[in-house]
Amino acid sequence: MNAQDLMSGDWVQIVSDAPVMPNEYHTVDWIRTGEIGLENRAIVTYPFIQPVLLTQEILEKSFPEPTDGLTWYPEEGGFNCHTYVPKCEINAFGLFKYVHQLQHALRLCKIDKTIEL
Repeated sequence: MNAQDLMSGDWVQIVSDAPVMPNEYHTVDWIRTGEIGLENRAIVTYPFIQPVLLTQEILEKSFPEPTDGLTWYPEEGGFNCHTYVPKCEINAFGLFKYVHQLQHALRLCKIDKTIEL
């Protein structure tokens, strides 16, 4: 995973061979060359993080009602998600494989929604 793929607030997973907190989910606090700061003040290097796979369970947990502004359906390679913001007349479509990709699309549509893992 590359730093340019991430933004502050994105979910990441620490890989199993990391020296600290393996297999745990964390949000990104800051990014700089070679390092990522996590919400718990831990600092990891890029080789020790990976994206969180978007699953049906995560979508159901985060968007239990259609009124939450997002509809989705499984598709080969991920989930095809659609959001519509009436006041801005913004439509966003996309095939998302990872949680951080969906987080970025929601931010672009100015939808303030926390993804639950």
